[in-house]
Amino acid sequence: SWQCPLRFYWLSKEDNLFLQQCNEKFEYGYEHMGFNDRLVVTPLTDRIYLTVTQ
Repeated sequence: SWQCPLRFYWLSKEDNLFLQQCNEKFEYGYEHMGFNDRLVVTPLTDRIYLTVTQ
């Protein structure tokens, strides 16, 4: 359960930022997606993110 919150890591060997949640590790893309719509974070939203990254 302590692995499930979204965490950010700077890896100096790779000189890059990574995100990790549960079992998945993603390279940070440095992309701005804009402010078109708002995402309402609910308990269901959290469960979906956890399911996708496991």
